[in-house]
Amino acid sequence: MLAVAVERKPMTRSRWVAGLVALIGGLVATVVTATAGADSRINTAIAAAMFLIVAAALLAPVIIGPIVSMVTWPLARRSKSAAPMLIRAELTTGTRRVAATAAPVIAAVGFAVLLSGMVQTMAAAYPAEQTEQARGLAIVVPDRTAGLSDQVVLETGAGPVGTRAPLPTRLFVHEASGDVMVVDGIGSLDERYAVAGQAVLDEATARLLGVQSGDTIPVRFVDGRSEEFRISQVLSLDPARGTFVVPRETVRDHDPSALTDSVFVPEDQAPIEFTAGAMVTDAYNYALQDYRVDARLTNWLAAVLTVMAVGYSGLSVANSMAMSAHQRRPDTAVMKGSGGTVRQLLSVAFGESAIVVMIGSVLGLIVALPPLGGMAVGLSQVTETEVGLQVGWPTVLSVVAGCLLLASVSTLAVTRRVLGTPPG
Repeated sequence: MLAVAVERKPMTRSRWVAGLVALIGGLVATVVTATAGADSRINTAIAAAMFLIVAAALLAPVIIGPIVSMVTWPLARRSKSAAPMLIRAELTTGTRRVAATAAPVIAAVGFAVLLSGMVQTMAAAYPAEQTEQARGLAIVVPDRTAGLSDQVVLETGAGPVGTRAPLPTRLFVHEASGDVMVVDGIGSLDERYAVAGQAVLDEATARLLGVQSGDTIPVRFVDGRSEEFRISQVLSLDPARGTFVVPRETVRDHDPSALTDSVFVPEDQAPIEFTAGAMVTDAYNYALQDYRVDARLTNWLAAVLTVMAVGYSGLSVANSMAMSAHQRRPDTAVMKGSGGTVRQLLSVAFGESAIVVMIGSVLGLIVALPPLGGMAVGLSQVTETEVGLQVGWPTVLSVVAGCLLLASVSTLAVTRRVLGTPPG
């Protein structure tokens, strides 16, 4: 049994070349992920993971052999049963077949690790960035109301430098191309920005509108009236300041129904009591609440992508395991003729499937970690905070359990049929 079907050459030259090219491509894409822009970082991480998954599947025949030997050696050495020896022999002498059955497991677990890890990493990075930007501030937010009234804003003492009470409104301005664009404007009490007839823009908005400091720009408000503003400053992005800042009195004059979203005040000046409809929170909890909607949408998108990727890979797991069990008909017949019972042969088949799924899961985890690490490094640079590598372990463990279930059911079903034993 050990002498038959021995693979003298488990890897062809073309497979070696394709596997090494995919490996190099994955490593390069991983490095690029750490330096890519915010808009392309996710796509680059996915591309890196796909390259590494393909590389693992192509190079599996030379990787799996040593891994199988290492994993099964203690079982075969300590067990008094012949089953571990048979499992070890089947897996080590048919590495190409084992690689083919492990490939869909690598893909399923790799995508699960990548997608869940990206969501967890972003959920840790962006609130941390906003928390850092609001360090030293307390935030007054609505408490079961649509927004903060002007009375609440007055109670916070908003007005001096260091206190921000953004009053949001919609502004209609012309882009550099001539098209009208709707901008989220902010009415501010901060005397650094609230100067009559002047506006403060962030760099991205100024670039989009094609203006710079000193230019004059016409702005139409929600009531249909227009005013001209001179761009006094173009500053870097600051969520607490706003993208297009004008005096608060101007916004109130054009938009009487506008409500303040939040008020940023120094921690030592935060009021304790309000008339109604307001509460004080710290920077970290405010950042988590602000990211909640984005997190929910991201979680749903990741869940859909995970179900699609893992679903197709799960079908491949079931099919490949069933085909592998069917191809082992001669081996199964020999073992049955040698006195093996149905229970023993089914336990051997289950043991092989479990080990293949375990090895494929470990390889899937390994190939997905470098892209996730590159993404974490990139987010650390962008947010200027320490972002660690995150993995959604509940999702990953669920996918591993699903692969094990599919592999076991398909293998046992085909093996029972090959043995000619009716179900039950």
